[in-house]
Amino acid sequence: MSLSNAMNVRRGRTDPLRAFQKRCRERLLRMTKQQGNPSVPLFEKITDVENLLCAFQQIKREGGQAPGPDKLRYEDFGNSEAAEMCRAFSECIRAGQYRPGPARTCPIPKKSGGWRELRIANIADRVIAKAVQLELDSIVEPLFVTQSHGFRPNRGVWSLLIELKRLVEIEHRPVLIKADIHKAFDSIPRATLFDHFNEVITDKPFMNLIEVILRGANPERRTGIDQGCAISPTALNVFMNFEHDVPLLSSNYLAWCRYADDLVYTAQTMREGNEILNCVKNRIEQAGLRLKNNCETRNLETEEDLEILGFKTSLNGQVSFQLNDAIFDTFRGNLVEAHKADNPIIMAKTINEGIISQWGPTLPSSDVPSILDRIREINRELGFRESISTSHLRTLWERSWNRWHSQCLRAHLPS
Repeated sequence: MSLSNAMNVRRGRTDPLRAFQKRCRERLLRMTKQQGNPSVPLFEKITDVENLLCAFQQIKREGGQAPGPDKLRYEDFGNSEAAEMCRAFSECIRAGQYRPGPARTCPIPKKSGGWRELRIANIADRVIAKAVQLELDSIVEPLFVTQSHGFRPNRGVWSLLIELKRLVEIEHRPVLIKADIHKAFDSIPRATLFDHFNEVITDKPFMNLIEVILRGANPERRTGIDQGCAISPTALNVFMNFEHDVPLLSSNYLAWCRYADDLVYTAQTMREGNEILNCVKNRIEQAGLRLKNNCETRNLETEEDLEILGFKTSLNGQVSFQLNDAIFDTFRGNLVEAHKADNPIIMAKTINEGIISQWGPTLPSSDVPSILDRIREINRELGFRESISTSHLRTLWERSWNRWHSQCLRAHLPS
């Protein structure tokens, strides 16, 4: 099959897609056989009061602390109030009366620069979406292709960078094609998305609940899901798996990686790279989406670095990564938001440690003292002079590098 045909196949008419659907059915059958109590339907399990309460406790520990439109925070609920709230949730959902409330729009900085809009829901809606997400992920996760790295357990930015190193260094594909989908979450055709979910979810009440959550406070909209909802990342992956990932398996010579709506393809020549980009545009448009205008095709052997997920990627014998200046803007924006937390000092410390822990791949190519001085200066400017020491940041960076080095070794790649 030609590259063009591979990337423009119709939904439901390719062998990879039929194989994917077969895996869905087999996976669901195995799950049914493995259930300790197969008489309990999936919908009943999810909407059980204890299950909802567990979801509440988990997002209280891990989730963002910002309130939704009703201004309620997790600490406003004691144990008895939380249990009573979950009982009310369960009754409402099982009666078919649950509808999500409106969400609050909050702009957040992107790692690669710029801003994206996050929709912050009320705690009630977050709890229900989290309970669904925990069960939904266990169903769809084994069905995703290995080239998908975003919003998946044991995968992420680093796993994508390691795969790129392998493709460039081992398979000698130095041409990178970077594409980003324009407003992916806001543009997903809902009818198509729900069709894809119906290929995976056989429990009808559970499927109805997924639809209600994803339709949000505006059920009549034909496109878009709220970014910020717990199941939206999974929904994006399901949509892209059907519309992009699985059809591309028809091409034996197309090598690529995807992190949510960020797409990276590799090629051996610029001509091949430009052909891939044109085919990608057609494929994405067939899915009802479109690419941003900032797509780039670059030969790392002859041209300058290319920014991939916030890292400047270059080739000099082997692939190396450097920090992108936009990362510091993101860091500054996060520290500004830290002042809104109940304990700004602890939040600032968490932000500092979080960003440094992601910088492992950049250590050998970075001017470490000057970068740490820059981080300290941003902290001082925003009132967090004593939030964290430079020596502690350096230690965290070195530990991050060691983790990166270990992952490269496991992939049989130089770090």
